[in-house]
Amino acid sequence: YSRLAYALRSMAELRTTAGWLAVTRVLYGFGVLVIWRPRDISDLSSLPDDYYFAPLGPFALLSGWPERWVLDGLRVAVLVSAALVLLGVGTRLASWALSATLVLLSGFQFATGKIDHDIVVQLVPAILAGAWGSRLALRPEPERAPKLDFLALVLAVTFLTSGLAKALTGWLDPTYSATEGWGDTYRVMYGSTNAIVARVTSLPLPWEVLDWATVVVECGLGALLLRRRTVPAAVGLA
Repeated sequence: YSRLAYALRSMAELRTTAGWLAVTRVLYGFGVLVIWRPRDISDLSSLPDDYYFAPLGPFALLSGWPERWVLDGLRVAVLVSAALVLLGVGTRLASWALSATLVLLSGFQFATGKIDHDIVVQLVPAILAGAWGSRLALRPEPERAPKLDFLALVLAVTFLTSGLAKALTGWLDPTYSATEGWGDTYRVMYGSTNAIVARVTSLPLPWEVLDWATVVVECGLGALLLRRRTVPAAVGLA
């Protein structure tokens, strides 16, 4: 009976803001380690500096690629930091380190000219560093008020601008499927073998359903992130 009561009490505690953030931390750390593992970009160090074309920002101040050991070290640092975040050990420091190393690794990866818009996702650990380490942690830290308002605003703008841009620029045109086009692009041009992409592109569903689902999810999450009562859950989903 006591064990059942403890389990029920623990589940009830996870419904609080601190509990949602702890779940978010575990999922984030697991995602970095298992699903979105950082790519090995150490071979970039062997490229001529003429191929270094960093976008506007701090990386544009560099004149060429770093040494191989720097890129290898950043990748290892990302994995170690993610493991500490997942386990809840030194969560605050590990969260800052995880964001910093993710940004640095992506900065060099995007210096090839191909960029992705995942900076918001990479900054999540730094924004929540002092707030998501009090539960589900091997070494719980004092509970602090989360900066959820700022994070929710940034995420809401990201999702809403993405979803509305799709809705207003032909993504939902019934004469073709934008999702199918992106799937073919990653499969043929980029040689993507992502298991999730392969599974989605093989679904026996009309492609237009996936087009609409993309817009609904992005706009729906954006709307939930603007409602105070749904912010904790929406942040975890985002």
